[in-house]
Amino acid sequence: MFWSGLWPSLLISPLLVLLSIREPWGELQIPSRSVLLVLCFVGMAIIAGASAFAVDPSKLSVIQWVGTYVSPLLLYLGIQTVSFDRRLFSLTWIAITVGALIPLLSGIAAYYSEWGMPTALELVTSRYDTERMSGYMQATFGNTGNTAAFLALLIPPWFSFLINRSAASGPRVLYAIALTVAFVHVLIVESRTLFIVLFIVLTLVAYYYRVRFAAALGGLLIAAAFLLPFLELGDRPLDLTVGALEGISDDQSVSERFEAMQIGRRLMLDHLALGVGPGNSSKVHIYTSAHQYWINQGEEIGVLGLLLSVLLTAAVFWRFLSFLHTRSNATLDDRRFAGIAGAAAYMLYGCIANMPLSLTVVNAWVGLFAVMLALADARYGDLTNVGSTASVD
Repeated sequence: MFWSGLWPSLLISPLLVLLSIREPWGELQIPSRSVLLVLCFVGMAIIAGASAFAVDPSKLSVIQWVGTYVSPLLLYLGIQTVSFDRRLFSLTWIAITVGALIPLLSGIAAYYSEWGMPTALELVTSRYDTERMSGYMQATFGNTGNTAAFLALLIPPWFSFLINRSAASGPRVLYAIALTVAFVHVLIVESRTLFIVLFIVLTLVAYYYRVRFAAALGGLLIAAAFLLPFLELGDRPLDLTVGALEGISDDQSVSERFEAMQIGRRLMLDHLALGVGPGNSSKVHIYTSAHQYWINQGEEIGVLGLLLSVLLTAAVFWRFLSFLHTRSNATLDDRRFAGIAGAAAYMLYGCIANMPLSLTVVNAWVGLFAVMLALADARYGDLTNVGSTASVD
């Protein structure tokens, strides 16, 4: 089990290369628009490797380096060796969706076995009862924050396929089911960061696909996430969820997160060159992480890791915004957009509240992140002309 979280990255990527050897190697090139992104992946893998072997060459640290920094690079490059068509693209996303539904459905089953059919009050406040939530967290990803990051990755692509008018109708049923399951988890985890991310990204996804009244859609999301569960609630959940608006000193969650960032910054300054080692934040930080992606990278792999993580964020956001500039026109870009929407939402979540990358035996987050970026840049052999109007599955 110690190595089980790495096998998808370490086995799938070489297999993709082997399956694609019939392709002319001259075509296996990284798109120029994503050179910065790949350089960031390479740079972070090199720096994290140096940190792992120089600072803490333990088995856990080395595996954390492989799972967090080497595996996404391998996945990205492996997918670039494959020429996709509509059928393979559709099957890939169906496989991702079915796989993602396994822990999500398991989590709902565990939650129901403990809480039954919850009242609105129980639904909103249950996450604070750590003892009764232990079954749910074991069935999903260890804590509600990890689950929220997982949802940030997957909800935007599923929403994209659901509202894309040129998409095939068959898989839409699966994506509608997946979204329903996902939004049940949104209400369970009650993550304010996730609410913010979904409000921003899903509104922009609706804008990309030229859905009318995208702003109204964003308002409906806010209402669904915030207002409806509160119709029959008392003062306690209100205090728990809107305290941040009153200032850092009035909200313990925000106060602790701010303190975690400060501690992470000081740890980075104390270990500027190579940090404390990949994955070692949980050992040296009293809050287990800096609760912000850039600071946490600087803390773990040094100041160059911080700079590269900022550049990686900029590269992902730039790709996402470049799609928004063109908007949907039922072409090849519609296939690419779903992946970059999920990657951008995950990165936004991390910039606000940090994000899980690899937990040794589970690299679901960073693996999906790399796959989505790769699918946004993959070669599509059946649509060589960007202006084609072929249907997008």
